[in-house]
Amino acid sequence: MERPVWFKWWGREAIDPPDAATIIRENELKEVRLYMTNTLVDALYNVFPGMVGFPRRTLIVEGNK
Repeated sequence: MERPVWFKWWGREAIDPPDAATIIRENELKEVRLYMTNTLVDALYNVFPGMVGFPRRTLIVEGNK
């Protein structure tokens, strides 16, 4: 499952912090690997907002049921 996350202050603090526990609970995952990455879509969205301090990244949650 992928979820976009917007940050303020050049990535220091999430505007709407992703709740990984909720994602895990909703998908009934037992073993989980989660990481934050910059995708091509994030790079396109970051052209202007990233310059003024509001970058976007993608939270990826993988796991087994």
